[in-house]
Amino acid sequence: MWALEIKLYDDSLGREVDYFDLCSKTPMIFFNHYWNGVSESPRWPKDKPLFLMPNIEMFELTATHYWRVDVVLCKTHVCYDRVTRWYSENGSPRNVKVFYTKHTSSDQAEFARQL
Repeated sequence: MWALEIKLYDDSLGREVDYFDLCSKTPMIFFNHYWNGVSESPRWPKDKPLFLMPNIEMFELTATHYWRVDVVLCKTHVCYDRVTRWYSENGSPRNVKVFYTKHTSSDQAEFARQL
């Protein structure tokens, strides 16, 4: 969270600036439930897009998380299916967009077998 709190001096403005000054419209991606109240900060712009990349097998995400975001980025088809079904059953007050992004990770067990 240090990136949100650090102050930098901007010579052209002649004053200190922070993340919210520099990136007020840039979407922020949160991975799972690790928000720590960031979007409730008084400095959080009301129209700043909030993206979520969930690990759906983890239980910490609640309806509040899903209703607060503008975009959900799903790494798997299972996530995409579950999240789109969840929104169709529970509603989407923010008209959330859900995208399947794919996810690539190495298979260490397969790599070990090849050695």
